[in-house]
Parts: sequence; structure tokens; C-alpha cells
Amino acid sequence: MSITEKLVKHDFFQEATENGPGSLGHLGSGYFTFANWLEAVENHIYYHCTSAELIPNIMQKGLLPSVKPNWGGTLGGSSLGKVYLSYTPEHAIYYCMIVFRDKLNSEGRASIPVLIRAKNIKNVSQDPDDKESIWTDKIIPPSEIEFFWQGQWKQLSQAGEIDGDLEYVRNDMYGYMDWEGEIFDNIDEVLADVKSFISS
Repeated sequence: MSITEKLVKHDFFQEATENGPGSLGHLGSGYFTFANWLEAVENHIYYHCTSAELIPNIMQKGLLPSVKPNWGGTLGGSSLGKVYLSYTPEHAIYYCMIVFRDKLNSEGRASIPVLIRAKNIKNVSQDPDDKESIWTDKIIPPSEIEFFWQGQWKQLSQAGEIDGDLEYVRNDMYGYMDWEGEIFDNIDEVLADVKSFISS
């Protein structure tokens, strides 16, 4: 299918035509524009965010369709058997931060999120309830995955330094501590530090 055909089929085309390119506005997690969507579908590059403790498994097997979704209810049911991807890094990080926060609060420890991107992904389906998300029911092989680390995109084969030891831990005496021993007074400070680490 050509880019023109995709534009005509997609409801982004109607919104952008009526209101002007870049007018899709705030859709929950950040500013998402028609240009973001067009760039993703033209280049077949989409984003995902995962836990550091899962990186070794992804290096071996790739991104696998979900068998145990992080979400409950309808969202969890619709995620089963799929790999969810985002048109933008911001949207992928948004959902990953929710999972990170919930795990840190409930279990007292959580591995740092890692932003990854999948290349050459052509057979995807649009999520009907989230305009910033698409999904595939296929395995995304390690060869088509890169990760963002220390300010640059790297091949997944270089992710050997990333594992579950990169985590934040909650402690009743001092609040929260990261894997290097830095102390944080509250969860908001942790989330700000994590988001800065992921994207810088």
C-alpha cells in the first residue's frame, strides 16, 4: 500500500485536513502530530519501552507477543498475543513509566525502563482506541531492534551491560535508592530521575 493510500484510509488524514497538519493535539501522553505518524509509517520505525531486566531475553528471542500483559481488564485482554508499539518515543515512555511506578510501589523494587525501537516493521495494525499505538502479532527479531542508551541509539547486540541489577529500591528508612546508591525522598523524584535517564 502506498503512503497516499495509507493517508486516505487513516482517520488522521481527515483530522489533519480539516484542522491543519500538526493539529492532532494532546492525546494523553504528549504532543502527537500528523508529521510523527507520517514519519513512522514511511520509515517503518516504531518505539517500545521495556524493563531492563527483560533486555537479556529480548537479545536472545526478540520482542515476543504478550502472554502476560501488564494491564488488567479490557486493555489487558486486547494486549494478549500482541507486541504493542508507538509512533513516538514519548508515548512508549509514558506507558512504561506507569508500569515502572506501579511495580516500584507494589513490590518495592523495579528495573529501570529502557527505550527501544523496531525497524522494518511493515505488517502492523492500528489500535482503534489509541491513535498513538499500533500492534503486531509477529515476533520482532533482535536484528531489527535498537536501544537508546547514554544519548544514542545502539544495536541490541551491544546491550550486554543492561540487566535487572539496574533498579530502584524502596526503603522505609531513606525513601528510595537507585543502583548507584543515590537517595530520593519520594516517588516523584524517582520518576523524574528515571525519565531523564531514559531520554538523555
